[in-house]
Amino acid sequence: MVRCDAQVTLSVILILGNYILNSRDDGNGERTMERVRAKFTVSQILTDKNSNSFVKLYAVYKGDESSPENESFSNSTPSGSAELYITNPAAIEFFEKLAGKYVYLDFTEATAS
Repeated sequence: MVRCDAQVTLSVILILGNYILNSRDDGNGERTMERVRAKFTVSQILTDKNSNSFVKLYAVYKGDESSPENESFSNSTPSGSAELYITNPAAIEFFEKLAGKYVYLDFTEATAS
């Protein structure tokens, strides 16, 4: 795992459907989402004059080398994009190896500390 800390700025716009990776009972008989997973493609990597990189990711869609898994993710996350500005050389190398490949984005609540 590459740790980026404050060296990554992430801007994500997602339309999330009903895909629940992990849920729990909230004590009132309701299901509460604990984590959400989305499937994206690492679509573009641009490098600036300072050797920093912008990585663009887009949600998979039904026609995107359609598979049952891609179709399921597409139904639940029909549209989404993420942009990363990366200054960490190890993280840049990590994403360069993933160019054109599928990745999972997992969302869990984080603490302030």
